[in-house]
This record gives sequence, C-alpha cells and structure tokens, in this order.
Amino acid sequence: MRFPGYLPTLLLMTAVALGFVLTFTLPPSEVLSLELYNRAVTYYGQYYELLSAVFVTPYLSDVFFNEASLVVIYSFFRGEAGWREVPCFLLGGAVGNLATVLLLPPDTISSGASGGVIGLLGYYLARDALIRGGSLKGLVVAAAFLGFVITFSSLLFSNVNNVAHVFGGLSGMLCGISDYLFYKRHNG
Repeated sequence: MRFPGYLPTLLLMTAVALGFVLTFTLPPSEVLSLELYNRAVTYYGQYYELLSAVFVTPYLSDVFFNEASLVVIYSFFRGEAGWREVPCFLLGGAVGNLATVLLLPPDTISSGASGGVIGLLGYYLARDALIRGGSLKGLVVAAAFLGFVITFSSLLFSNVNNVAHVFGGLSGMLCGISDYLFYKRHNG
C-alpha cells in the first residue's frame, strides 16, 4: 500500500506541535527532564535527552518557525523521500544534540526540533544536488545554502543553538549523500 507523500511530513509536524503542547501541560520539573541538559547526559547518563529534547519546544516562535520550515521543505521537495524523512529528521536532531553535549559547556540547556528540521533540509539539498548534477560543486552550493539558512535563523531568533543546527545539517547532508549512493548503486 502506497501512502501519500505528505504523510511523513504531517507526522513530523504533529510530533513537533505535540511537543510544544506537552511543554505547557507537564510540570516544569518533567519538562526539564526532557530538555537536553548537558550535565544530565554526561554525568548522569540520561541519554534519552538526546532525542526527547527534539520534541520539547518552549517557545511559540520556535515551534512556528519549525512548522513553517517543514511546510516549505515539503513544498519544494514534495516528500520525495517518503518515510526516510522520519529517521533523517530524528538523526539530525540527535546528532545536533550530541554535538551540543560534546562542544558546549556542561550547564547548557537546549531544546527544539530545529536540528532535525535543518537535518531534513540538508538531506534534501545534498540528495537533490547529486541527482541533478552529481558533482562536488553542487554539494558545496548545497552546504553554502544550508549555512545561509543557519545564519539567517540565528539572526532572526535569540538563544539559537548553532551547534545543533550545524551538526544536524551535516548529518542530514550525509544521509542525503548515502541515500543517493545507495539509490545509484541499486538502480544503475
């Protein structure tokens, strides 16, 4: 059975929106235990925060920007990746959060789906660059555009975790390259 191409994007949008709702319905102590707190991960082994923080979004502007970004990504790429969008989004968020733990101070607290959203954008940009031309130049242009998006978002919003954005985007690009190479290998 073939599902509509918009269904994975709709699922991600619903998960991001539910994370925002949970942020305001759960007690603050439980929300804090779902956000990425570097010290909790490194000292107390709360590794689940690498993924749970992707779905905790305490700012209306953040959830709005993430939802709008998912709509824009869908409007450009029409969900061509299908269900591969979901693991790419999750990987982008988790890798971005892991980089946050490794590169930012121990008392850093971070949350939001932006690392996953930018990972998904990186996936599509890399994959599309390779499909259209298959050159390193195309990948460089895709990476430059991704850098522009990350810079723009950090200028637009305060308290942006650029480490999560950069590493989420890079992991997404690697997913796109891997997907292209797999597709090329199996389809000539």
